[in-house]
Amino acid sequence: MDSHYNPLILSRLRPLAAGGDQVGLRAYLATLSHSHFRTAGHLLGERIMPALPVAAAWSLMHSLVEWQPKAFTVTTAKAMAPRLHSGEATVRDEGLRNLCASLQGVAHAIDRDKLLRTWLPVLREPDTVEAMLTMLPPEAPDGSGAVEALLRVPTAARTYALPARSTTRASSQPPVAASCSAATASPPPPQPSSPPTTASPSRTHTQPATPSPASSLASTPTTAASSAWPQW
Repeated sequence: MDSHYNPLILSRLRPLAAGGDQVGLRAYLATLSHSHFRTAGHLLGERIMPALPVAAAWSLMHSLVEWQPKAFTVTTAKAMAPRLHSGEATVRDEGLRNLCASLQGVAHAIDRDKLLRTWLPVLREPDTVEAMLTMLPPEAPDGSGAVEALLRVPTAARTYALPARSTTRASSQPPVAASCSAATASPPPPQPSSPPTTASPSRTHTQPATPSPASSLASTPTTAASSAWPQW
């Protein structure tokens, strides 16, 4: 038995969602226990939203994400992913644009990232990928967030969108950063040059002449020579 299925909760949620009574639906969700609240979230994403018209589904998602983004962002995004993949829902839908407009700013950076992680892999066309990144911009001033998001896209659309985003990121680098990059670049290796020619140092003293054997004998005292032979 499906642990996420509860016929009583489903019977209460279905007419509220079909009738567009989003205030009443949120009021009912607020009365549920923690476990029943999780069950209701799964029922909304897996059974109720797929059965609603696209416009009604976007409106319900907008209401739930605006009310409890941590609880419903991923659940409702997964409910709309098959419709975005098939083209039943598109980036031109007013409901999607209203949702994205409410998720701007630093406070919703995590919510936008969750939506991009869920939706970018199912988009087929480069123009659609670009439009989604424009409506849900990653929180990175230099554009690196969009490049990182595209790296998670396994479809062929990344092949066309990624080079354009990479070029935009490089061209958006401020002049100060560019000059800093140039300043920190490795200097070119020094060119080899011939060693300087140094003059031989002049001799400042004269080496003493080595005495010859003859001069040594001549300088030997006479008394030393006579003492070397015995006296007769």
